[in-house]
Amino acid sequence: MDEQRGPVYDDHEYIFHRHYEENYTNADYPMERYETGYRYGFHLAQPGPPEEWADIEEQARRGWEAKEVGPWADFKDAVRHAWETAKEAMNDET
Repeated sequence: MDEQRGPVYDDHEYIFHRHYEENYTNADYPMERYETGYRYGFHLAQPGPPEEWADIEEQARRGWEAKEVGPWADFKDAVRHAWETAKEAMNDET
């Protein structure tokens, strides 16, 4: 983990590929589209104080919708999974 930036996305990418394979292989979008959601969620988590998903979900949705990369309903679980992964990685380092 980089002390200044928090966990690095590339170090956790395999987790997101596995999550995609377990949850979205029959979805309307390929992994490349979901990767946008994973990256977005991962970076939402850092740096920042400990918080719950419920505390930031509305902000995350607004930010996602501003990106115009797909319907929030289709990607929100991927975004949350990545956010939780990054938070867990930060907690493991403290």
